[in-house]
Amino acid sequence: MSDSVLRALIDHTISAAEQVHDYIQLHFDNGAILNIFNQYSLSGVDDLDIRLIVGKRVTEIREDTLNLEMRFGAVQLHVNLSEAAFSGPEAIEYISAEGDRIVWP
Repeated sequence: MSDSVLRALIDHTISAAEQVHDYIQLHFDNGAILNIFNQYSLSGVDDLDIRLIVGKRVTEIREDTLNLEMRFGAVQLHVNLSEAAFSGPEAIEYISAEGDRIVWP
């Protein structure tokens, strides 16, 4: 999707990242929150610890029906959006600083 709402996160920095039960939660410096419920992986680092991206700035976002890729320079966060990767009713939830919610089913 070239018109993804997630493009609003480009040039923003991760202020906090944590594992919350069975999903990860990313907080951005603009007040937005991204909850990721599907399988994910990190590349460009030697560990899967999501806290490694704290302080990193989003440089690019690519999204299609099967994948979401969020780049932080040399580090990439990959989210599997395929049907096989779902662990619940939604894949991703974006919460804007104003509290508006968008859910990827």
